[in-house]
Amino acid sequence: MNLRALCLGLGCLLAGALSAPSQEPDAGVLYLDLAGDPVQGPRGWPWPFVWYVLNPGTVPDTLVVEGSDGTGIQVSAVTPGRWWLSPAQTLDLPTGPAVARLGQAVLPFDVVDRPTPLTPHQEEARHLVRIRHLLALGPAAEAQRLAGAWLAEQPDSVLARTLLADALAAQGRARDALASYQTVLDVQDWNLRPPHSLLLAVNAAWEDVVATLPLAPPYEPEPVTLEEQDRAFGEDPNGQWAATVTASSEYQSQGDYSASRAAGPPDVTRYGDSRFAWASRTADGQEEWLDATFARAVHATAVRVRQVFNVGAISRIEVFDPAGVGTTVFSGSDTNAYTPRQIAWFIIRFPTTGRPVQRVRITLDSPRVRGWNEIDAIQLVGTPPTVERPTLSYTWQSESRTLHFAPWPEGFVLERATRLAPPDWQPLPEPAPVRIPLTGEPAFFRLVRAQ
Repeated sequence: MNLRALCLGLGCLLAGALSAPSQEPDAGVLYLDLAGDPVQGPRGWPWPFVWYVLNPGTVPDTLVVEGSDGTGIQVSAVTPGRWWLSPAQTLDLPTGPAVARLGQAVLPFDVVDRPTPLTPHQEEARHLVRIRHLLALGPAAEAQRLAGAWLAEQPDSVLARTLLADALAAQGRARDALASYQTVLDVQDWNLRPPHSLLLAVNAAWEDVVATLPLAPPYEPEPVTLEEQDRAFGEDPNGQWAATVTASSEYQSQGDYSASRAAGPPDVTRYGDSRFAWASRTADGQEEWLDATFARAVHATAVRVRQVFNVGAISRIEVFDPAGVGTTVFSGSDTNAYTPRQIAWFIIRFPTTGRPVQRVRITLDSPRVRGWNEIDAIQLVGTPPTVERPTLSYTWQSESRTLHFAPWPEGFVLERATRLAPPDWQPLPEPAPVRIPLTGEPAFFRLVRAQ
């Protein structure tokens, strides 16, 4: 494989025919960026000229190319420091000595006619410069066609695969480009690592793919009707019903009207006094409370309380961390406009708690709302605590080309992949510590939580 040509295809700097560095503040080097013989410009080929800046400064926009017969061609920079002559323009120049001028910088070179058939190296250089010219000027679809035809002729050409990926990326087809870049990584036995320019292209394609992924859906308001609420809350994967409930008082200590009736999912179907709900010992005697515990500790975001009789008495809600430290998430009078004589949910949202929550206390200002204030169900909403992925530590033994992975915490598994698009992660059965010899194929490693 021609690594020099690959470097060109990936945008690396190749020292070609060089001008003498200018002594101006914007000193630099002008060169003809052609693979093969860089002091010759084949007629009928596009020619790329590059200004390599040595000292920061202003670079002229116009490049002038003069042929041996006095023919002059002026071109403007396609991008700062880069100029292209089209195949038609290079055909206008006669064979023989020529010069390119950029300000005071002068680059001498020869205009030639390439004999046919071209050598394999010359054919590769022609493919390369034609496709790069199209990519520089914008017709990326035509660049893709030429790169695809070249790849069909030479399926093992790393350069053709790379330019095909470049053309796909230029058309905004990030996923296809990423897959094509992956084939470049797969087909070549890189002695050390792929060129930095190739890795930059892969990263850029990854970023473009990520940019096309759908954003998290916007916050959806709570459902409005009781039927919608009962269904949505019952199906909420982040919601859990109280496992046990105790109370300041109970109309009966066991069974009907006891605090245990507020545990579990809702089971009261109509508004009014119900033996399947909790009721305090007296109707309007004093402040009352319910203390609910839940099966899982979560970083809480909301509490939902289903009120089935004489609603609107809730005056405070507190959530408790494992140390028993409480945080008040609601305090005051319930100002919700409830529909008369209808079951109603009291819902309070709050910022995600920093510490896990597994207990909730609901306080009712019972005298404020006349009659027994009956509660059917209590739901805590939140996500389980996450365990941060530990750092994967290793050492590299260059003589044996072996990675030595240090022990990692229990509950995690080491996985290996040979590609990232699409990924082919596979768990490694060896327990820590692990020694893994590396061959020529790419290798990626990560720790994931064991299933």
